[in-house]
Amino acid sequence: MTHQDPREMTATTIGKDLLSALVQELKLLPDTWPKLSQAKQDDIIDRLRDRVEYNIKMAVHLIASEGRTVVQGDLEQVTIKDGAKCVIKVGRGAESLHELYDSQGKAVLIVVADSQTHTSGMGAVRGESDQRSMDLGNEYTDEDGDGMDDQDDDDVVDAEFRDMPQLEGPQGPTKEDLDQAWNDGYAAGSEGQPESACPVMDGQLCIQWVKGWKAYHEDSEPVRTVAGELPNENGVYEADPDLTIEWSRLKHSVIIELIELENGKWLYAVELNNINGQYSSSPLSSHASADSREDALRTIQSRLIQIYAKGSDSGLKGRAFESFRQFVDGLVEPADAEA
Repeated sequence: MTHQDPREMTATTIGKDLLSALVQELKLLPDTWPKLSQAKQDDIIDRLRDRVEYNIKMAVHLIASEGRTVVQGDLEQVTIKDGAKCVIKVGRGAESLHELYDSQGKAVLIVVADSQTHTSGMGAVRGESDQRSMDLGNEYTDEDGDGMDDQDDDDVVDAEFRDMPQLEGPQGPTKEDLDQAWNDGYAAGSEGQPESACPVMDGQLCIQWVKGWKAYHEDSEPVRTVAGELPNENGVYEADPDLTIEWSRLKHSVIIELIELENGKWLYAVELNNINGQYSSSPLSSHASADSREDALRTIQSRLIQIYAKGSDSGLKGRAFESFRQFVDGLVEPADAEA
C-alpha cells in the first residue's frame, strides 16, 4: 500500500488520508461483505490495518513534533552512570540532520513517539469464517417436523423442473478492457494522480486500474541498499560500498566499488586514473547494475581487458602494464567464470 510522504503531511490531513483509504476499499469491494470469503475479508482488513497503523504513527510523530526541529532516529542504548548517556542512530538522509549537527553543545529535547500504545488489539480483527454460525443443538423443536401437522394435501403441487437457457447479457469486461484499465492506472500514476483518483466503474476494471497505478510506483520507486540507504536526488548512492577493490602502480590507479541492493542486484562504479591517457569516474547508480557481484566483476573485467588489449595505447608500459594485466585477469577467477 502506497503512503503519502510524511514530510508532506500535516496533522490536519491525516484524517482525510485515512478516509480516502476507506472509500477506496469500498470502491474495490467485488461483492457485499457477507458474501466475501474469509480470505478476501482478511485481505481487505490487512490493507486497512496497515493504513490505520501508518496514520496513527504519523499522527503521534506530528503531534509530538509540532513547531519544533525534529530529527527522527532509533534509540539503541541508554547507559546510566552519573547521569544518563543515550546513543541514538540517525539515518544519513534524515531530515534536519544538519540542524542537529549545528546544535552540538546545546540543550536538546528528546521525545519518545511510540505509536504502539495506540494500536493494541488491531491484530485481533479478522474476517468472518466461511462456515457461518448455525446455532447447533437448537435446530429442531421437541417434536421433529413441528409446524407440519396441519398441512392439507390439496395444497401440495406436483412440479417438474427444467433447466432454462441463460438469458444473453453482459459477460463482464473483456481482456482488452482489463488491459486498458491497467494502462490507464499506470498513466495516472506517471501523471502524479493519487490512488483515490480511480474512476467509478466495474469492480474488475477498478482493480486493474489500481494494479497499474501501483505498478508505476513500484517501477519508479528507488531501491534501498541492504543497509537501508536510498540514493540522493540525482540517483547516486552515497553509502559506503560493500566491496572496494584497488590497484595502483606509479601514477596509474584503478578503484572499483560495489554495493548490494535489497532486491539482490549489485551496483558498481569504476574510477580510472591516468589509464588510457585520461581520468574517468562513474558514480554508484542504477545505470551500472548486475544481477550478482560476480556478474558485476565480469562486466568490469571485460571492459578493462579492452583497455590493456590496446597495448601501449592504453597509457601503460613495462611493469605497470604487466601489473595491470594481472590485476584485471584476477578480478574473476577461472573457476568462478566457469560456474
